[in-house]
Amino acid sequence: MFRSYKQMTFSVIAFTALLFAIYSYVILFHKDLYMNDDYASWMDVKHKTTTRNVEQYNFVVMGDSRAKATFMPNEFDDDVFNSINLSLPASTPIEGYFTLKHYLEHNDAPDKLLVGYSSLLLSVPYFYLGNTVKFRYLDTDEYDEIAEMAEKLDDNDIIGAIDHREYIYFTGKYLTDLYSGITNARWKTNKLVADQLLTSKGHVYVSVFDEADGDSTEILLGEFKPSKIINHYFEKMIALANEHDIDFYWYTFPINNNSYNKLPADFLMAYQSYIDNLSQKYGFTVMSEFYGLDAQYFGDPDHLYRGAPLVTGMIKEEFLKERKSP
Repeated sequence: MFRSYKQMTFSVIAFTALLFAIYSYVILFHKDLYMNDDYASWMDVKHKTTTRNVEQYNFVVMGDSRAKATFMPNEFDDDVFNSINLSLPASTPIEGYFTLKHYLEHNDAPDKLLVGYSSLLLSVPYFYLGNTVKFRYLDTDEYDEIAEMAEKLDDNDIIGAIDHREYIYFTGKYLTDLYSGITNARWKTNKLVADQLLTSKGHVYVSVFDEADGDSTEILLGEFKPSKIINHYFEKMIALANEHDIDFYWYTFPINNNSYNKLPADFLMAYQSYIDNLSQKYGFTVMSEFYGLDAQYFGDPDHLYRGAPLVTGMIKEEFLKERKSP
């Protein structure tokens, strides 16, 4: 088949180079085929915040997966409110700040911004590598800014271990993701979520089991201690909303009663003091304290399923009261 050893060697090298080129192309430009189930939601939000939307919204929701799975714009909207859910699963206020910044650069400022993050994701940027970096959600200078600020604040245990550029130049770092993508057919899930987001205005369920009474992440966390780097961008997010005359609201999305009843009083006190102190500093409205709901409303210990319409309705009631007040 080969006329010489050199010809065979050249063919093997050329074939290997071709395979690597195809692999790298898929890794860099077709992340929807293999990245985790959050990818479609993040890219939907990225598109809606880095372009001007045909429809402009006067009510925006931002937060993590609890907010994503709970707030249902189609249930909330009426003749006054036109809402959109721009929450990012497994995100922190670090990504929330840049999401708001990008949105305001391309779209009219909403009248109201409702924000909610779990205590875990106020405490540690746990998914920063797996989502924020690997998805390439931010610009290069924004990743650099975050790294520099984490170093300055001496809160760099996670972010300091990540060189975001390596995930452009060394595509081999995605081998585990690619393997998981293939074995779990992640392209199907990402396509399904992307299709749902076309009509849901940003809402998507995380889990759809009928009941969940297991321990939420708060139980695993043990104590509440806000991260300095996360707090820095949380405050920047609030300040940015104030600069654009956006009414800022904080909402603590519920956990199941089994988990809520296990939380130590010190945990609840530390969490609520943190939120209340920020509210006093920046003058925003705290719409709810930490609370629990029956297990029947949850699809998993951290995320509502059957309870999403209920909590969306509870939020709507509060805004209806505000609308009626003189």
